[in-house]
Order: sequence, then structure tokens, then C-alpha cells
Amino acid sequence: TGSINASCVTLAEVLKTAGYKNYMAGKWHLVLYKTLEKTEENWPMQRGVDQFFGTLKGSGSFFTPESLKRGNAPAEIPEDFYYTDAIADTTISFIDQHAEESPDQPFFCYVAFTAPHWPLHAKKSDIAKYVGKYKDGWDEIRKQRYKRLGDSGIINSGCKLTPRDEAAATWDGLSKEEQDDLDLRMAIYAAQVDCADQGIGRIIDRLKTMDRLDNTLIFFLSDNGACAEIKEKKEGELGTDDSFSSYGLSWANASNTPFREYKHWVHEGGISTPLIVHWPEGISNPGRVSDQLGHVIDIMATCVDVAGAVYPENHNGNPITPLEGKSLAPAFSNTPAERGILFWEHEGNRAVRKNEWKLVSKKNTPWELYNMVKDRSELNNLADQHPDRADEMAAAWKHWAKRCQVLPQPKAKYWR
Repeated sequence: TGSINASCVTLAEVLKTAGYKNYMAGKWHLVLYKTLEKTEENWPMQRGVDQFFGTLKGSGSFFTPESLKRGNAPAEIPEDFYYTDAIADTTISFIDQHAEESPDQPFFCYVAFTAPHWPLHAKKSDIAKYVGKYKDGWDEIRKQRYKRLGDSGIINSGCKLTPRDEAAATWDGLSKEEQDDLDLRMAIYAAQVDCADQGIGRIIDRLKTMDRLDNTLIFFLSDNGACAEIKEKKEGELGTDDSFSSYGLSWANASNTPFREYKHWVHEGGISTPLIVHWPEGISNPGRVSDQLGHVIDIMATCVDVAGAVYPENHNGNPITPLEGKSLAPAFSNTPAERGILFWEHEGNRAVRKNEWKLVSKKNTPWELYNMVKDRSELNNLADQHPDRADEMAAAWKHWAKRCQVLPQPKAKYWR
């Protein structure tokens, strides 16, 4: 994983210009692993965060996490520790502390759960709720989820259910022992999500009790689509600290219903995640589903907009890269936010989104072109039918890649 640099600013650093006090609980993941303990200048407390509890690494044990810090110091891990609970409980303590010490000052809190990232670690009481619920297999669950997405208006009729991934097993072709194992893995994954949901509920309840919920802007989102990586590093009981496993490609295919591909790639299965926004005093006509196009880079722009903060040209003597995102605040009042063209690059995988058109390719493969209104599942490649459009978008991607230093690509492996 790469390290944050001096030519950018964090959301916490920017919000200080509007008088905010900043807190963080959870995953940081913005320092080089090989110099983890030697790069304090890139730890949260040195990048605008006033109070921090969490891990510097991006993943690891939920029971005995490495690189766990409180502030800049190592944090103690009690015997009954479970990371997801600790993130939520610490967030609540930060809210309480802020209300007591700085009641008239606005606050920002970044709550970065690691759940449901591998390894499959969860509390037995949460796992027990879900064991046996996935015995119908991933094909049936994909059908059920696809129907639910359509009924709720989250996807339109042009978004078809993609075929099962060719690398995914046929559920009925598995032995009972294999089905039991895979049912348990998905149950643990569900338990991880459940525990995070409980924690978010406790945070919201505390804000409600303090009469701060209505004027607190909450963004809830995931950083990528489901992960198909296979992790098997320990042979202990699944769900415990004696194990280190993932749920595998077949369940990831179900998690990404109705799309194809996964984390790492920039087809919809890798990059399409929901954004849930809650702000009773700032959102008109609440409870609606919006098809507003946005990107994670828009979170910074939106917070700068609604907080009245100033995005700097220089910070600590260093020139700062201009803001790339666009404010999504117009969508809060049901007005389309003019998003413009969007670009992606991750591990050599590339994409461009311009209005209803998306150009996408896996590393070292030809571009594919899709109409995202009629075919958001990316099943009907139109590159040969619209070569001029594909060429124009590819040229725009190349220009962006050079401007944003994506090209030339570094020779080092991305994760070290």
C-alpha cells in the first residue's frame, strides 16, 4: 500500500479551516507497511486528526489487531476485544467527550470499520444468527437479491443479472460437507456486517439522545465491491482468531449482484457501491433513491461546500494538488449535481464514465464500451459499434492519466 504524500490534504486538515474538531476510529491504511513505525508524519494525529483510535494497517485480526494505536501510542488489547465493537464504542466516547469539552464547536468523525474485510472473524453470538441461512446457495440468493434490487428501484429494468462467474462452483455440485463449510463462511461474513450495523445504530442512538442527529451530516459508503481473494493462512476454527480465511469468489459473486468482476477491477462489480446520506436539516424530500452519479473524491468537495471550509493551495509550505471532486450537495435538494467526466485506474485496470457511457478495460486488454442506462451490468460491448466515441473517451483517459501521474506506471508492486 502506498503512503499519503505532502501534496495533498486530508479531510480533517481542510475542515480545520472551518473550525472543526476532528476524530477518527478505525482503519488508516495510508502508510507504507515496510516503514510503518517510522513514518509518524503520515499518521492520523499528524494529518489533522485531534483524537485517534485504530489500526495503521489495512486489515488483520479482529481480535488481536496489529498496529493498533490510541493517538500515537500503542493501544492495549483487552481479553474480550473485538475490533468492530471497539471502533463503534470509541466513536461514541469521542462524541461524548466533544459534547462535554467543545459543545459549541462543530465536529467531524471518520468511522472506518474494517468489517467485513477478511479474515472471517466474528463473535459467536452474531454467527449463530446466520448459520443455515445460506444453504440455498449463491445462485438462488443472487436471484432473490436481484429481484429485491429491482423492486426497491435501486436498479432499472435495463440492468440485467449477469451469468454466474465461470470460476464459481455450481452449488448443487458440491458435497454436503462443502456446502456446510461455505454456509458457515457466509454466516460469518453476515455476522461481521451485522456487528458493524449494531455499532452504527449505537452511534446514531447517541446522536439522537444528545439532540444532534438532525444537524449531523452522515455519509455511509463502502470503498469497493466484494472481494474474491482466497485467504487461507491458518487452520483453526472458522470465525476465531485461530483462523485466517475469506469467503471466496462464489460468495463474492453473490455479494456483487447483479454486476460482474470484483475489488481490484473497475467494472461495476469492483467500483459500484451505494452512498447513503442522512441529514434531516439539510436534505429535502428524504427517503428517496437517487441515480445521481458520484465518486468517492466527491466526499471532500461536498464537505468543503456544506461546512464552508477552504481547500488550500498550499499547506505546511507545500503546494497542494487542486480539488478533483465535485460537490454532491445539489442532490440533497433533489437537484442533479453536474458531475462531468470521471476516471479510474487501479492496478492497471482503467475506466472512463461520461454521462451514460462507460469505457472500461482490464489491464493490458482492449477497451470495452457500455451504455450504463441500458446496460449497467456491462454485458453488451458497443466499442465496435461506436469506435469514435470509444477513441474520444480513451484519449480523455490518457490525458487525465498523464496529468494525474498515473502514467508512466511505477515498476514497484502496488502493495509494497
